[in-house]
Amino acid sequence: MTLQVKSAAEIAKTFSPNILGGSHITAEPYATVIKYPQFDAVLIGEGEQKFSEVIGDSFKLGTLDDIPFPAFDLVDLRKYRVSPIGTRSREAIGLVTSRGCFGKCTFCSRTVFGNKVRCHSSKYVLDLMDKLNTDFGISDFLFYDDLFTGNRPRLAEICNALLARDYTWSCCSRVDTINLDILKLMKKAGCLMIEYGIESGCQEILDSMRKCITLEKIRHTIATTRKAGILSKGNFIFGYFGETESTLKQTIQFIKTLGLDYFQHTYMTPLPGTKAWDIADQYGKFDKDWSKCNTFSVNFVPKGITHEKMVEMSKKAFGEFYFNPVRIFKELFRGSLWLKFKALWKAVFR
Repeated sequence: MTLQVKSAAEIAKTFSPNILGGSHITAEPYATVIKYPQFDAVLIGEGEQKFSEVIGDSFKLGTLDDIPFPAFDLVDLRKYRVSPIGTRSREAIGLVTSRGCFGKCTFCSRTVFGNKVRCHSSKYVLDLMDKLNTDFGISDFLFYDDLFTGNRPRLAEICNALLARDYTWSCCSRVDTINLDILKLMKKAGCLMIEYGIESGCQEILDSMRKCITLEKIRHTIATTRKAGILSKGNFIFGYFGETESTLKQTIQFIKTLGLDYFQHTYMTPLPGTKAWDIADQYGKFDKDWSKCNTFSVNFVPKGITHEKMVEMSKKAFGEFYFNPVRIFKELFRGSLWLKFKALWKAVFR
């Protein structure tokens, strides 16, 4: 990713040959190799087929199912387990089972996977989960697919098969890809939480992002998710083009009244390969230093607000959402408050 290029270049100095791939180099191949000539070669787009050709392998990629399972036995999985809020265990493994998203959001890079959603088959996904369970005792999973719910028939197949397994999991979704029936099935199949890309509580900002969703649709989906018994987490972006103190106040009020179980926000970070990268200078002050493209610090400041005010509003959003008696009681009831308290404290008082 863009944030990692500088550190990758430092590592590349220590050995040769080396090859760089991924979303950043696909978006900025020439600028990157000029700035960092220590890279011996770069791969544009998806890497499996091209990398196999580079090393003289005969691998041919027809469908995603042609890709073997990751060699989990070659790494210490304990270093890769996370402590999420969307699974039963404090330790879970992240999986990516599809590629692409049909969304056309201006802030999102689709340079590698594009707008067409392609998926591993339901059998591949279930076999992979079963292997992790049998070989490593893992029964909790995080699906990091950009749009795990994008293929409804496949989602239903996976859920129906999971009814006979004792796994828990969470996933990411748009608010316009699911309904109550599929949510109920997901709940029965072990889904504990869904992360929704909501981004803003201001309709004008959403329209500018080309999210193609409405505030009404967001409210309906969060309410439906709650009705199905699944936790919801809303992901937001603060500081998009045209953002002001007024629009951020709208968003914070929207977050507080939406009925979310959890919320997280990042700062608007234009990335190479996105429409936002091309036009950011028209809408505010933008630091194009690749090493600062991390989404959790402010490197783009819209014309309608200051850096300091955005940080202040961030603290306000976290504080008003998480530090209230009703929410604290809910977290105590779930038994997870103490696991997250340190992180929440840092979010509000950093």
